Amino acid sequence: MIVKCPSCNSVISIKKYGEVICPKCKSFVHVGDPVKDEKSFVIFINPSKEEKEKDNISDTEVKRPLFGKKDDKKRIGEGIPWDDAGSIGYTEAAFQTIVMLIKEPSRFFIRIKLFNPKGFIPLIGVFFAVIGAMFNAYWMLYFVKTFMPEISGIFPPEIVSQLSSQTGTEVAVNILFSPVMEIIYPGFIFYFISYFLGARQWVTKYYRIAAYLSILNFLYIVPVIGHIIVFFWKIILLYKAFRIVNMFSPAKAFITMMLYPAVLILIMSPLLFI
Repeated sequence: MIVKCPSCNSVISIKKYGEVICPKCKSFVHVGDPVKDEKSFVIFINPSKEEKEKDNISDTEVKRPLFGKKDDKKRIGEGIPWDDAGSIGYTEAAFQTIVMLIKEPSRFFIRIKLFNPKGFIPLIGVFFAVIGAMFNAYWMLYFVKTFMPEISGIFPPEIVSQLSSQTGTEVAVNILFSPVMEIIYPGFIFYFISYFLGARQWVTKYYRIAAYLSILNFLYIVPVIGHIIVFFWKIILLYKAFRIVNMFSPAKAFITMMLYPAVLILIMSPLLFI
């Protein structure tokens, strides 16, 4: 599908209608559905360097056009479906959110960038973080008890002893604290790395990204293979998120994506010796 950018009139090739970023002027554009005779329009124009210098516009003001206040005038269907859970129902909102994240990740992250709904962390992310932690706990205990001799020969005795001697209370605490490990820590790391590389977004954006990525944790129901799929899938989605939300170049988005696991290991490694 070929359309013209309403901002710079350049030709854009898209697969389907919806929100896209113009590759030339970097403006956010809504491409209308031709079947419904909808018109295309610019959601947010990204000014050029000359325009910013002429109008004395700071990068912070350009990159955060909707930040600093709540977007109370957002209409149903404009943001992430989960944002409208109170209007369309939690089951329907969860289903639409999962479908959009899987099928249209670019459109998903564009909407995260554009809209700043009320709330801190989406509950759907907390729910799937806990579900994923429950699957992790089950498979960990299963493999430790079933393959104890083999595991003892691979991992240090201290780690094997700690895993095999965990009580039900310790497992429950780990599960309850899973949103901290899956959302709070990653969200802060996303913010820290992005800020270091020049992005100026509210930290809540990155908590929302981390929360929605936790949706993929339901694949932990499949041991080993599910973990591998989730790991690489999250890496791909992180790249798209950093490209769109931070408006990073491909190289900078790749660097940000690669720095995340390094910083996470640096922060978490001391906890292994507690």
